[in-house]
Amino acid sequence: MKGDDFYWLVGILEGEGSFMKGSPSQPKVPQLCVSMTDEDIILKAANLLGSTYRRSNRGADKGWKPSFITTIRGKRAVDFMIKIEPYMSKRRKEQIKKAVSCWKPRERKISLLQAREIRKDFKSGSSAKFLGIKYGVTHWYIYHIINNKVLLESMG
Repeated sequence: MKGDDFYWLVGILEGEGSFMKGSPSQPKVPQLCVSMTDEDIILKAANLLGSTYRRSNRGADKGWKPSFITTIRGKRAVDFMIKIEPYMSKRRKEQIKKAVSCWKPRERKISLLQAREIRKDFKSGSSAKFLGIKYGVTHWYIYHIINNKVLLESMG
């Protein structure tokens, strides 16, 4: 994503974005959503997010204009929220923090090189939660790596 497009999208998300914890049916899957009545804006946002968009006729019986919605979920949403968080207002930062806090990635193996990087980053002050999100594992798995409770032979 080019710089201008990135900052354009950050501006749209600051004004119209929603940063949410997972739904009751998928509580560990946070989502980023943007909705408005301007189809061209949502089309551009969807393209930049690598997503599709849909039309909603909710409120049509009240004379409301149709709205257009694009959403990303899970790891893609978490990664993007972490990327844009420094550019957002205090209120949006709090929403992002709450949304990301529900994320529970699936366990995966970590390479020996990644384990060394994790230990180094943890000693430098990175939190286990942040490292877990960065490497796609839980913070408990990060603690196991830091405390040498993961067998190195199992790390590909």
